[in-house]
Amino acid sequence: MIPVVDPSADDKYLYISADGILDIEEALIDIDTLPINEDLKVRLNDWLARIEPYSMMPEEDIDMDVIEPLSQEGRALAQEIKNAMPEWEIVYLDEAELIRHVDSLDDRDRFEFVM
Repeated sequence: MIPVVDPSADDKYLYISADGILDIEEALIDIDTLPINEDLKVRLNDWLARIEPYSMMPEEDIDMDVIEPLSQEGRALAQEIKNAMPEWEIVYLDEAELIRHVDSLDDRDRFEFVM
């Protein structure tokens, strides 16, 4: 069972990536439990369905012309989630930036963004 979001939790943190929406303990979160509108939930699920296959692909097999717009869309969705949940810390992992900086994974500021 995928954990639900507890709006009263002390650790108000979401990590958004091609692998899904994670909580502070890196457990997957059920998107339907997020306190966001239904339209945003649908768009988030749609985006995850389209970007998730790229999360496991070798970097050399990923077409940047495909992943770049998906990454931009994901960042925009992460910002919308932040706007809907302003008291939460929302961190977005940008897959395109991760690929660009694969040789410097220790510098997470290059591909992880706090909304």
